[in-house]
Amino acid sequence: MIAAAQPMSYASDAAPAGRSAGLGKAATLSELGFGGVLVVTYLVLTRIGHLYAAKIGVQIGPVPLFLTEMFILAMGAVALVTRSAPLVVWLVSGGLARAPGFMLWLLFVVSLVYTVAAFGDWGILAVRDFAIFGYGVIFALVYIVLDTREKAAAAMRWFTYSGIVLALLLIADTVSGAHILFLPEVRFVTAAQFAATSYGGGDVGGIISFSLIALLAYAAVSSERRPFHLIAAAVCFFALMITQTRAAVLGLGLGSLYSLFGMRTTQRLSFLALGAGAVIAFFVVPILLPESGLAHSIVSFTAAVQGGIGVQHDENVIFRLLRWDRVFELWREHPIFGVGFGQPLVPKSLITADENGAFNAGLPHNTYLTVLARLGLFGFVLIMGAWITSVVLATRAIRRPTFGGDAFAAGAALIAMMGFATFVLFLERPMHNAALWIVAAIACRLAGPDRPRPIADPSPPPPPREPLHNPIAHARRIAQAKGFQ
Repeated sequence: MIAAAQPMSYASDAAPAGRSAGLGKAATLSELGFGGVLVVTYLVLTRIGHLYAAKIGVQIGPVPLFLTEMFILAMGAVALVTRSAPLVVWLVSGGLARAPGFMLWLLFVVSLVYTVAAFGDWGILAVRDFAIFGYGVIFALVYIVLDTREKAAAAMRWFTYSGIVLALLLIADTVSGAHILFLPEVRFVTAAQFAATSYGGGDVGGIISFSLIALLAYAAVSSERRPFHLIAAAVCFFALMITQTRAAVLGLGLGSLYSLFGMRTTQRLSFLALGAGAVIAFFVVPILLPESGLAHSIVSFTAAVQGGIGVQHDENVIFRLLRWDRVFELWREHPIFGVGFGQPLVPKSLITADENGAFNAGLPHNTYLTVLARLGLFGFVLIMGAWITSVVLATRAIRRPTFGGDAFAAGAALIAMMGFATFVLFLERPMHNAALWIVAAIACRLAGPDRPRPIADPSPPPPPREPLHNPIAHARRIAQAKGFQ
């Protein structure tokens, strides 16, 4: 007798009502595949090693090949060998990862055209700008090799936790007084000529701030590892005070506002209470423990932020405003398609001595103005459209019971990057540029369509059928029983 097969139905990954987002089991290193390991390795190196690691490279003729370019070439080879079909589809039509994939494909094609048009006049400078805008290919490569949510979640956690390691190294190096890994920078930031001393620089502060906002997002929406995430966030915040990176503070503020919209009411109240406690500590610690290292960090950090708001008393802010004005005027002359690649954006009179000969000399230290000046509103819409759409997709995935926390962390980090890019070289720095499109690809992968899971039908199986009656065989048995042959 053969029993009938038990029917199956399918369940989606959508979160039940009232249930908080979860983390889920991310892929291990052995499950990531070679491409996934490449992504994680690049993130760890550039998060912990920051700008020093990003400068690892070789010179091929007049063209320098740094860590990010080597990463792109390796990823391209892996995608071509293991996942050639989606790679070819993206290269031919941009058909990958919905709107972000198409926008970045179009940006890549436009960048090629701009490079060819400018190379005869500007040479290597045109290639430099192609690198800035052509790095959008990283989005497609990462999306292709991180072909499951488990892999994307693993990469997001490596991205986040690597920033904790950098924060611990910064704190240890600074508090111990060694100052071996992170050099000091002194600047006057207020009308009283307060000398604020920072360590690590803006790039370090940005990396730590991205991890900080991601950790807060993890802690807000998921109870899994919440104590660890909160403690690690406090460590990152202390390290951020040491760097005194005002752009990172702006990014952190924007990321926090985004996080509030993604939280439930009780989570939002807890988050606000935590923020209120931090503000109170800012006032109480310098009064009660005026000679402590924490008090000195708070006072210096507060003065640095006030200097940024005060504008006229901070030489770094004045330096940026002068450049912004010139680049803004340049964009107004070419509003739709920009001035193209290679052409200097600021006059030589505004280029400082320490910039001469540097690969990114003469840029306005505002990524949005760089985009507008080079590619106009057309390129600006492509970049910001891919960026914002990735945030929207991540936000839609927050309530999923598995990897919802990872999607929230990715969305918050992308928002923090928007604030950070306002005052620094962001897309202009390969390691930040690559990190942006890696996290955007992670967000889009985590927001992918639900994969159905087969579950058993709860109804009982039908009773087994009796074998079919064969009348000829039955008549033969009766004849044999009566003696007939």
